[in-house]
Amino acid sequence: MLRKQCSMLAMVVLFSLCQGSLLAEPQNRLDVRTMADWSIVVAETAIASEKYAAEEFRDFFAQATSYQLPIRSESVPGTKNVFIGASESLKKSNVAHALDREYGEEELRVIIAIDNIAIVGGRPRGVLYGVYHFLEQSIGVRFLAPDCTYAPTHEPDDTYRNRAGRMTLTDYTYDPPIECRYPAFKDFPGQTGQFAARLRMNG
Repeated sequence: MLRKQCSMLAMVVLFSLCQGSLLAEPQNRLDVRTMADWSIVVAETAIASEKYAAEEFRDFFAQATSYQLPIRSESVPGTKNVFIGASESLKKSNVAHALDREYGEEELRVIIAIDNIAIVGGRPRGVLYGVYHFLEQSIGVRFLAPDCTYAPTHEPDDTYRNRAGRMTLTDYTYDPPIECRYPAFKDFPGQTGQFAARLRMNG
């Protein structure tokens, strides 16, 4: 009788361990819902499009998570940050290799580490395009029309498992192969500069 009870207990423990391993967050992923205490860092010397990129990140990130991340000009030691463009703080971080080379005018690079994110690129639009790439690929934001943007909701107590919001740690670089981009459809709603930028249209 005791042996049977021990066997049943062992099965329960094994099942619990297996279930826990299936539900546990992989170590190579960053969950957007754990970023409530992060900050956005953009240098005081950043150009206008990079400061605007930081504001776009803040606003759309808040829509998706309800986390209103502060924008700072310098990082605070021991904190986790989203670095928008080059800065002295980025140079001192564990993602400083984002600045290991020069970038083309519209080239972007997104580095996602477990405790820092770097979004860098060329000037004038590379960093801005990098922010939009991150918002789409990592958060799930969709720019559908000038007056319609979809931002999925990532609630802190939400237990669903999907691709958006559960970011694989990565180092991604992209340089647009087409220099001038503009879809010449008469009904294309990209006549506003803001929406065209969000679609990475530069024509």
